[in-house]
Amino acid sequence: MPITGDSLPTAVRSAWREACEQMTVGNRSRSAIWVSALGRQFQLGYPRHRGYRVFWRSNCSNRCAFGLNEFLFDITVCSVCEVPSLQRPPTQLEYVSRCHWLVESEFSTNTREILVDLSKLVVGAADNKLLVVSHRPPEVERALRSRCEAVAPRSGGRMFLLFIAHPSQWPDADRPPVMYELAECGWRRLADPGP
Repeated sequence: MPITGDSLPTAVRSAWREACEQMTVGNRSRSAIWVSALGRQFQLGYPRHRGYRVFWRSNCSNRCAFGLNEFLFDITVCSVCEVPSLQRPPTQLEYVSRCHWLVESEFSTNTREILVDLSKLVVGAADNKLLVVSHRPPEVERALRSRCEAVAPRSGGRMFLLFIAHPSQWPDADRPPVMYELAECGWRRLADPGP
């Protein structure tokens, strides 16, 4: 069943548990594990046999049709259609017909890097968009939500913001993930996606 705003916390919870269980060293490796775990959750909701494709860096299942693993964003979830090639004999070529989710994950504490990733989401056309950032002190998280709120309404589609522990704190992170959806009145906290 496709992931919606209502089911996103469940997918995040499962991905978070999986990522924290991996005993790897290094923030970059842990970040990649997080993206892969979340990508697999999207694959469960958007199965290939129903015409969906889920792209992320370590997923090579789309390489034959598209010649790449990652499609512009950390995770891209889309529907595909086919069109015949111009070569003889023609072959069927897949193309993206609709984008359901775009996900960017940025664990840097640098506000500029976070806003660059949020800007990528503004540029992309999708039904839903998710920006994942690392937890900060509560007053800094409020300020970051405020900065993101100034940019996010320009993106179209539903916008979600997820705070999770920085990879350097895994697997012993004591703060569970916290998720928000942008509403007309600002960021609305969603059901607890924590462990």
